[in-house]
Amino acid sequence: MPALTIKNALTWTAYPVVMLVCIGLFMSFRGLGFALLACTYLPIMLGAGSITFLELYNPHIKSWIANKNDVGNDMLFMVTVQMILPKLLAFLVAISIIKIIAYYSLGLTGFWPHAWPIGVQAVLMVLIADFFRYWLHKFSHENNTLWRLHAVHHSPKKLYWLNVGRFHPIEKSLQFLVDVLPFIVLGVREEVVALYFVFYAVNGFFQHCNIELRFGFLNYIISSAELHRWHHSRLIEESNANYGNNIIIWDILFGTYFFPRDRLVDKLGLFNKDYPLDFKSQLRTPFAGNIDKQALPLLKYRDIAMNWFLKLRMIHIRFRYYAPYVRSAREPWKVQENLLHEILQQNRNTRFGKEHSFEKIKNYAQFKEFVPVHDYEQLRPYFEEQEKTGEPVIHANMPVMYNETSGTTGKPKYIPVMEETISNLRKSQRIFSYVQYKARPEVFYGKLLALVSPANEG
Repeated sequence: MPALTIKNALTWTAYPVVMLVCIGLFMSFRGLGFALLACTYLPIMLGAGSITFLELYNPHIKSWIANKNDVGNDMLFMVTVQMILPKLLAFLVAISIIKIIAYYSLGLTGFWPHAWPIGVQAVLMVLIADFFRYWLHKFSHENNTLWRLHAVHHSPKKLYWLNVGRFHPIEKSLQFLVDVLPFIVLGVREEVVALYFVFYAVNGFFQHCNIELRFGFLNYIISSAELHRWHHSRLIEESNANYGNNIIIWDILFGTYFFPRDRLVDKLGLFNKDYPLDFKSQLRTPFAGNIDKQALPLLKYRDIAMNWFLKLRMIHIRFRYYAPYVRSAREPWKVQENLLHEILQQNRNTRFGKEHSFEKIKNYAQFKEFVPVHDYEQLRPYFEEQEKTGEPVIHANMPVMYNETSGTTGKPKYIPVMEETISNLRKSQRIFSYVQYKARPEVFYGKLLALVSPANEG
């Protein structure tokens, strides 16, 4: 048979044949009494080996063929994030929750159909797990914090089977909470979870593979390579679709199915073409602001910790100062009127207040009538007398200090600085800092250069 005909046949048959063989091996090994670990990983290894051969034999795009750096980097992700981390999470998190459930006698295991055939249970597990993963995946594209974690997975500029495991450890932990932990809590048998894992792994390898494939009607059931390549497009309108992890049913139901048949995906990856791709750097990229969109420096772990404290501080400023300020801006006249009454009430017993009948003033019009506009020289005697005697001449409280003008146009002026002035200045600076942080948080990364005028000029 000519090679071209074999390749055409493999284009349509590679996925179903390899998947059926891997699942068949699992069931056969289980019937022969093999250890569950061997039943699980031998079929997965066969699937990985078959896909590796097919990528070299019949690649979808030759420029996507992985080099040594790609393989080494993605192997590190696969081993640490996909193999070691889930084991640690299962031990540390799942066991603890199971003990809590047992302590309170919640009896959640009765909600799972343990008597069903293992294959049917695995199908049910796929449907439920993918429902939760669909929404987590969708939110990861819509929520900025989750997206920064998920951008690690979208960073490769080529797709091949091994980079299916490229996830940030924090995102992998979130995935564990929605697609594994619930079934451990429900007491799903290990062999059911193992069969699910065989399908999950082999389907994931195919989903990211660089093999020329056609899935036909399976594109309406499986989250296939043909569909998932569009999800990795650099264009947001193409990548914000096909969120399904193993199956595509939930995308069809919720309107996020995307499959143009007249063209292929153009470019993969992120807007920032210089986004770091190595393992160590990608552990830190989620904490480097919008590094997926623009070139930004990577932060040291110490700076990352400091930025988290800064974020908490900004949250406090938002609710303590910024939100009330925004509410006040909706009714400026009311706020100004309340402020006027507060000033009048506070200073009504000063000599200036008595001379200008503060106690009689009820509104802004009366204030204009009783308190004419003064220039500084008209007020200077009040300032000087209060400073000399310590009595409330023009203000109920004594100034903290005075700002001295240069005096270039005459005698220097001494502007009283009250405690409330300093307090309000701090408040305004906090609001201003929050507004800056809200717009461009990366401006606060690293060291800041502050330019201030000297306390004493000349």
